Amino acid sequence: MSDAPQFVRVENVTRGTTVCEQVRVASTSRDRTVGLLRTPEVKPGEGLWIERSPSIHMFFMPYAIDAVFVSKAGRVTKVVANLKPWRVVWWARGARDCL
Repeated sequence: MSDAPQFVRVENVTRGTTVCEQVRVASTSRDRTVGLLRTPEVKPGEGLWIERSPSIHMFFMPYAIDAVFVSKAGRVTKVVANLKPWRVVWWARGARDCL
């Protein structure tokens, strides 16, 4: 099995638009724990899809992000814009994953 990161494109099917061109999938416990900590920045068109994560924290993060929580069916359940370092989003109702 390869340790190379898996990348996907995230689409908004309702609007027919691309949300992110290059999204790394964090599916393992290790990848979910590390998250974006080792990335100096997130460039436009990039993102991290954190599987099985209806809550996230921004501990030790050097920059703010926009967080989109998504249900198992692929519907957006919550959006937190400009989530700053050292903040926590506790359990986004109905969410399974976070972009």
